[in-house]
Amino acid sequence: MTDGDTKLRDYLNRMVTDLRETRQRLQEVEGRQTEPIAIVGMACHFPGGVDSPDDLWDLVAGGGDAVGAFPTDRGWDLDLLTSPGADGNGLSAVAEGGFLRGAGEFDGDLFGISPREAVAMDPQQRLLLETAWEVFERAGIDPTSLKG
Repeated sequence: MTDGDTKLRDYLNRMVTDLRETRQRLQEVEGRQTEPIAIVGMACHFPGGVDSPDDLWDLVAGGGDAVGAFPTDRGWDLDLLTSPGADGNGLSAVAEGGFLRGAGEFDGDLFGISPREAVAMDPQQRLLLETAWEVFERAGIDPTSLKG
């Protein structure tokens, strides 16, 4: 065997080894893309008294209805809202809707938020904080361990 043949054989051996390593890395990457997603915690709040994923499932499975009367804990003048005005129409065209239970309740101290700031805060932001907290609790993670 000549010196050129030896060099060619060594080169081909290196290429075959590189090809095997590349194929193995590709299989690992493709394998990661097909791994299932694991849901370890869920939380939700919906109208109709739905305050957990189990409540949501029960509502859907039972064919329930999440529409209800106007809440009485929001400080709304319900008589004014639903009473017909001079034109025969009230301020609201409907007497029911989809409202979250306890939307006015918020434990600002739990999140380090002053009472004044909590009142001024967007209700959706308060709800997001509470729901995120519940997700960690349902996943078995102490939310206070994530501080900072």
